Amino acid sequence: MPTYKLNHHEYTKIIRYCHSIYKEIICESTLSVILELLDVHFDHNNLYFEVPEHLMQRIAILNMCDMTLIQYNDSNGDIDYAMLGEHSKTVINSIINHLI
Repeated sequence: MPTYKLNHHEYTKIIRYCHSIYKEIICESTLSVILELLDVHFDHNNLYFEVPEHLMQRIAILNMCDMTLIQYNDSNGDIDYAMLGEHSKTVINSIINHLI
């Protein structure tokens, strides 16, 4: 299984980012990503964290959904990704809960 080797700075940045999303969108899937990140292998010899590709994919989906919500909120609903008006936010949150 492919892994991404992250140094301390990159690893911490991802955890903080996921935590900030969790504070905005409190759901089990986001918490699951954070807990999985905290459990990745650390290489003591080379000082990097080995994050599996499937976890990085989950983080990417989380990031895209978060950016979508930010754009939706900043545009006051004018950018409507789900084409459901005021229900778009619910749909995007549902994606986070089910896909991640």
